[in-house]
Amino acid sequence: MPTVVDAQNANKDRGLVTISLQGQNQRDDVADDHWLGVGQEMGMHHDLGETSYFGEWSPYFNLNSNSSTTYGFLIGRSGVLRWRGDLGSDQEEFLEELERALAVPEVPALPATVAPELARALQGYLTGDLGRARKEAGKVRDKLAKSRKPESLATSEQAASIAESLESYEQELFASVGSAQAAGDAEGLAKALSALELSFPKGVHAKELKALEKELASTPGIGEGLAEWRCWMELESERPVLFPARRDKASKRFAKRLTSYLGKNEASPAAPQARAWLDRWEE
Repeated sequence: MPTVVDAQNANKDRGLVTISLQGQNQRDDVADDHWLGVGQEMGMHHDLGETSYFGEWSPYFNLNSNSSTTYGFLIGRSGVLRWRGDLGSDQEEFLEELERALAVPEVPALPATVAPELARALQGYLTGDLGRARKEAGKVRDKLAKSRKPESLATSEQAASIAESLESYEQELFASVGSAQAAGDAEGLAKALSALELSFPKGVHAKELKALEKELASTPGIGEGLAEWRCWMELESERPVLFPARRDKASKRFAKRLTSYLGKNEASPAAPQARAWLDRWEE
């Protein structure tokens, strides 16, 4: 499972958590932690859970539906199941979806079960466009609000809850912009602005934020720091999914870009992070 090992080692700082499952040990001659040791020998230093064999305990381990020992699932930050497949034969597909999932910022969690009518809202969650998700949830809420069917009213209420959660989240992000500005925190300001742009590109504060950033660009002190962090975050967003754990072509190109960045931005507040990545790459 080298791809899983490299993905975990490369993306711990981006919040990637790996959990392996093994069937319940029913043999007296095999220690309960046997497979944990086997995994560690392969470089898999992450949690290992024990479950039943046929889905009674967990939907993610069921030999009736899939007997492959390398079958895996990718769950996004919001709790959405983004991908499932064989990590042995579908590695490229897995890595492509993992890259998309890592690009989506932290978002409010979804209910464990979402009504089928909210499929378009879910698509917004998958792409990180929470503005679209809120809009689609609002449509479902309004469409079913006057229904006399209990199941339709339940879906309308769920849609309303999702829309309200996303609206509150947008307001929280907007408030964090003001807090960072008041504190003179250029990094926090850059992160808050980026989160709003990614999650709510056409949100109610979009025009206001553009005007604010233009004003801040010429503000002594915070303007220069904001520009430096925005420059770094743009480069950071292009980080390959397996960097710095794997020395593939994409990672080699990115390492060159980091070296170039450091050559031009030695005094940048983000320079220590760039150096740390290069140090890990060069190990």
